[in-house]
Amino acid sequence: MKRNIAKQKLKAGELVFGGWITLPCPAAAEVMALAGFDFLVIDTEHGAINVESVQAILQAMGGTDVAPIVRLAGSQRMFANKILDTGPLGIIVPMVSSREDAEATVSAALYPPEGTRGIGLGRAEGYELDRREEYLKVANEEMLVAVQVEHRDGIACIEEIVAVPGIDLVFLGPADLAGSMGYRTQPGHPDVAKAIDRVAQAARRAKIPVGIPVSGPEDLARRVTQGFQFFHIGVDTVYLGGACRRGLREAQEAGAAALAAGVQAP
Repeated sequence: MKRNIAKQKLKAGELVFGGWITLPCPAAAEVMALAGFDFLVIDTEHGAINVESVQAILQAMGGTDVAPIVRLAGSQRMFANKILDTGPLGIIVPMVSSREDAEATVSAALYPPEGTRGIGLGRAEGYELDRREEYLKVANEEMLVAVQVEHRDGIACIEEIVAVPGIDLVFLGPADLAGSMGYRTQPGHPDVAKAIDRVAQAARRAKIPVGIPVSGPEDLARRVTQGFQFFHIGVDTVYLGGACRRGLREAQEAGAAALAAGVQAP
């Protein structure tokens, strides 16, 4: 079974860098996987991605070392089973705002006795052909279980959330957190910053790595000093759009400069 390099690095206290996949395009996901990220999150919450697309994307990433993680649309056990049977090495459950939410996340992600995940016949289990027994032995160990805290209710009981056994990562959602606090367009508001720091401190006291999206090198460096380890540094659509804009701008500037220099006479 493929090993989870992101989880291994987190356990070793190393920094982990990854991106977000929102497009149902296996080829684009493969390109990102080949770029050298530690992890890639396939986003079924906000991305236009269904279970079939998740499996196709995972198959495209199969020849790389990247740890594929799926952000679920919720913590419902039946939906989690379908996603987990496609073979990711981790899940992120959004809007975890209570101890009960956190317990449901762990329960859905892990096989008994640690959880209640059902045993299927899907890609993860090798379609019951030649690797099912091996997978069942190590699946819980390799699975990265992440709770996403992104609401003021989650901040209020963060100490209870991080006390739940089986959580490998607490991931912050600053934008939705700011919205829940009345600062929808101000994720950098001082009150939001205090809430984020409270989560980071609680997670660190519980010896659980904490992650967050970052907007660039300076933001990342600041978060490293705050004890964050797991960094979401970019999105497929933003990378694509940015490259297109940059390429077009460079072509326009080069063309304009050439015209200004004069066109050779025929």
